[in-house]
Amino acid sequence: MTRYVAGQRWSYRTRKQDVGSTLLIGSVQKSLLKSAVIHVKVDGILSPNSAAPIAIGHMPFSQKAIDASVLELIETGVQVDQEFDACVEAWKEQKGGVFDLMVSEAVDAVVSVAPTPQSDAFDALVTEMRAKRSDELIQELYRQLFSLDEWYFLCEPDNPQAPVQWEFPDGLNPTPALLAFTSRHRAASAAISLGIYAEGSAVSIMPAAVKDAVDWISGPQCANDWLCFNLTQQNFPLYCDDAVQLFEHRKR
Repeated sequence: MTRYVAGQRWSYRTRKQDVGSTLLIGSVQKSLLKSAVIHVKVDGILSPNSAAPIAIGHMPFSQKAIDASVLELIETGVQVDQEFDACVEAWKEQKGGVFDLMVSEAVDAVVSVAPTPQSDAFDALVTEMRAKRSDELIQELYRQLFSLDEWYFLCEPDNPQAPVQWEFPDGLNPTPALLAFTSRHRAASAAISLGIYAEGSAVSIMPAAVKDAVDWISGPQCANDWLCFNLTQQNFPLYCDDAVQLFEHRKR
């Protein structure tokens, strides 16, 4: 029987550059005939593509690999976010594989092949906005969003012209969202973290000038009600009905 349960945070045998990194167990997939699969999020990873430590949002491991990696149980009852659950569901749908390596070895493999999101101002702004619940910060967030040169839409692997439709059945808005990002790096990283693309594969990303994107999402050709920006990072919504007004007020 596994000693691991969702909500446990463990220290583990990290790479030399990741001292202080921890792993959070998000779910445990048990089986009568096979070893349990332990789904984790790994925080505090250093990457050559990021100025600040990053997180790998979802990694599935065999229990043997976790047993060989963990050191000390740090805390329990840690809440797992909805993005993690979405990653696990995508992994199940894709019939994804399981790491049988030590966590540090798997982290090294992922960082070496997957583009990682660069640190930018949006994470800090969204975090502060949610903490303070400030209308002024909400306005500043969207002012910066609409002041970008381009947005980046993640596209389906089998159709590079079709943006990914992502559902949040337990969220405030259950209708599918288009996945958009504030940088190409973030889009590529999310594609792999969410299990939409296999590690090492080419990721289809559609860049769009902001004005062109606004015209499209506010027109009859777009059937979606909203966009989710920067899923797997500090994400935030944009509702299509608000896009034109926000774009016109971006410089005020």
